[in-house]
Formats: sequence, C-alpha cells, structure tokens
Amino acid sequence: MEELDAKYHLLSPGMTVLDLGAAPGSWMKYCGEKVGGRGMVVGIDRSPLSRQTGKNEAFILSDVFLIEPAQIRAQYGEFDLVLSDLAPDTTGSKLADNARSIALCERACQFARAVLRPGGKLLVKAFQGGEFEGFVKFLRESFAGVETTKPKSSRPGSREMYVYARNFKKRAKT
Repeated sequence: MEELDAKYHLLSPGMTVLDLGAAPGSWMKYCGEKVGGRGMVVGIDRSPLSRQTGKNEAFILSDVFLIEPAQIRAQYGEFDLVLSDLAPDTTGSKLADNARSIALCERACQFARAVLRPGGKLLVKAFQGGEFEGFVKFLRESFAGVETTKPKSSRPGSREMYVYARNFKKRAKT
C-alpha cells in the first residue's frame, strides 16, 4: 500500500476511505495513520481483522456481495477513496480465476459508484487476463483518468495488477 500511495498520492489527512477486502488489516492501519484523527477508514471483509481497530476505523464483518453499497453510504456518508484488495479463492484455472477476479473488481466498482464523492478515487487489484482490458475500459466511463500498475512488491510471475482510477465523475442511481 505504501508504494502505491507514494506513486499516486492516494491518502491525505481528513480523508474518508473504504477498504474492501480489509483483512488482515495492514492496509486499514496504514490508511488510518495517514488520514489521521479527522479522517475515517471503514473496512469490510468476510474474515475478521487480526488486530483491534483504531479510533478512526470501523470494521464490518461481511461478504461484499451480501452488503449493499447504499447501506454503507447511509451509515458513513460519502468517501474520498475506495480501495479493493479483494482476491478470489483461486482454482488453478487461469480462465476461472480471472473471471472471479473481475467479478470482485466489478463489485468494487459498484461500491465506488455508490459511495464516492465527485472527484473521488478508486484503487483496485485485478488479475490480468481475458476480461481485464474490458474492466479498465468500463472504469473510464466513470473516472476522468485510469491507469494500471504492477507494484515492485508483487511477485514477478504474478498476474496481479492494480488499477488506479481518479476524479470520479458519475454517481450510480440507488
């Protein structure tokens, strides 16, 4: 997270951040420290955190497909940044794993479109493969700028990529 934050200047004091796939909790902790006491980080994961939440953090134990983005917006308001480190349970089949990864990316985008304030940002992990380019193209409909990156911290043979979308320009009707 630190490498991506340094590259894209994702976080600043006072921001509100939604962290999808928050467990074990290292991204939440890093974000909480960066946004400070006036900021807020809300994490969602189907697995519990491995640590206690900080004063400016909230955690929801749930599968992202079982919670509605509008519920999150109603409870916490609009967000400046949505992070998604969601990863599928892999099967070993590149085709199936890519499809599962893209489904999680699309769900993260649904959250972003429902909870981001205008000008907000999205950072999402995805696996390169068949539907990856289509997903990037889809993001360009809602964000002014979209780019992909492979952090130095990713294993060299990994198909893992991050997609950074900035300057959110549309709100989903909910």
